[in-house]
Amino acid sequence: MAGSMKEIKLRIKSVESTMQITKAMELVASSKLGRAKERVEHSRPYFETLYATLFDIAAADSEFSSPYLAKRETHRRLYIVIAGDRGLAGGYNANILKAVEANAADAPEQGYCVLPIGKKAVEYFERHNASILTTSFAVAGDISVSDCFEISRLVCEEPGVSGLHNLRTRRIGDHYAIEMHVRMPGAMTLYEAHRHATDIEQNIKHAFGSSTHVIVHLEPLKENGAYVEP
Repeated sequence: MAGSMKEIKLRIKSVESTMQITKAMELVASSKLGRAKERVEHSRPYFETLYATLFDIAAADSEFSSPYLAKRETHRRLYIVIAGDRGLAGGYNANILKAVEANAADAPEQGYCVLPIGKKAVEYFERHNASILTTSFAVAGDISVSDCFEISRLVCEEPGVSGLHNLRTRRIGDHYAIEMHVRMPGAMTLYEAHRHATDIEQNIKHAFGSSTHVIVHLEPLKENGAYVEP
């Protein structure tokens, strides 16, 4: 009996310790969420002004025409689903995924596809065999949108590069890790392709720091879903 009481006390102490850890994590998450919400609220006036300006421009010009403003029948939906990378926000992840499934229940005959952002979103839709547009954003990194544009610019300015896709970025401590797939002409020699890949790596390290980890995958050009032979 004494042994059982000791085990129970140790178990209670272990649970209390876990509760303290999760409480601290909850406070940190709440603080981050508050800062993110504040940034969104501060950007709202800029969005409202820009929206009103574009609306006035479109309304003033009767001859204005754009495929982005044309009304058309919807045959297929795209859901951009942002979830977490870990299971610590279980309620948030579950509610987001349930909301998508509920909304997609009345999708058109052609169905829908998803663009998942975050590890949990990617895993969920892969497990349910959903139509996924891309899994390039499986890890939500700390690199900003402007950084991604800068990476794309650096790569596409390299002579011989004909396309860039599957750009993945993440942060490891104080350093960046950047991975990409680059398309080049199939007739290019191995020496030339390697030289271009090295130049891309050096340009990115010059922009983001010498400790940046860069991986460049080389591919031949692609047309109509098939690689182009030299």
